[in-house]
Amino acid sequence: FFVLFLPLIWIAARQGLVGAAAGLAFIQVGLIIVAQASGIEASTLLEVQARMLGLSVTGLLLGVVVDERERAQESLRQSLRLAAAGEMAAALAHEANQPLTALVTYGRACQHMLARQPADMAQLEQTVGKITEQAQRVGAIVKRLRDFLRSGTMNLERLAPGDFLEAMRAAFAHEAKRDGIALGIRIEPDLPRVLVDRLELEIVLRNLIANALEAIRESRPVRRQIELEAVRHDDGFVRLSVIDSGPGIPPELRDRLFLPFSTSKSHGMGLGLAISRAIVKAHGGRLWAEPTDHGSFHLTLPTLTGETDDSDH
Repeated sequence: FFVLFLPLIWIAARQGLVGAAAGLAFIQVGLIIVAQASGIEASTLLEVQARMLGLSVTGLLLGVVVDERERAQESLRQSLRLAAAGEMAAALAHEANQPLTALVTYGRACQHMLARQPADMAQLEQTVGKITEQAQRVGAIVKRLRDFLRSGTMNLERLAPGDFLEAMRAAFAHEAKRDGIALGIRIEPDLPRVLVDRLELEIVLRNLIANALEAIRESRPVRRQIELEAVRHDDGFVRLSVIDSGPGIPPELRDRLFLPFSTSKSHGMGLGLAISRAIVKAHGGRLWAEPTDHGSFHLTLPTLTGETDDSDH
């Protein structure tokens, strides 16, 4: 009789309460048929039914537990889907904020130009061109980041690390000069090329450089400097670094620095570094912060064999 526990437990674990009830009904019918066919005595039948009661309680309780577990898992899956959607929306808002701010600035500049008499049409045309460029950048960021967060899709291209870092330095040169921050660069010669999604890598470097600029602005150190570096790192990797003269990472934040929504800023959502690490990891690299007295972030990217920065020159 006790062998009947095994199939009942298996059915309850697979099918839950409905399966357990069906299994118990099948066993009970089977016992009735056997009792009728073999002429079991009433006392023996009563003993069998007592054991059947224990079997029923076990099966039904197990079925209830399995059903509750399934409901809890479905609720968790739904919560994770909602959380992922929320993080995706927050990430898109985070990355689109900078070009949208630039759009507002350029729009106001156009209004001031039009208010002048006569208006400087050449400068106005140049500013409108910048508005178009930033609007296109917003669209590209939203589309690429949405594709990456949804399915990990990347648009890979061969990239010279030195040229890329020079372009990032040029993009922040005006802002750094305005704040009195020296933006230096050091590139090791003949670096191997990397296969990356340029726009996604820009998101990472823009986050790191923007964080470095903000750290220096808020702490006001005597030495105001940011150094960008591109060097070889182990076999088959290139390392890009952003090192600033700011106060570094607070000790209480170091362990959760790359977790979503972790930030020491009074503004912002704490998503920049989390998104950046996900992007670098998807490229087969690593992003980390050194525990130093100043800001020091490094990322590695796998290289392409036989292709260097100077291979086209």
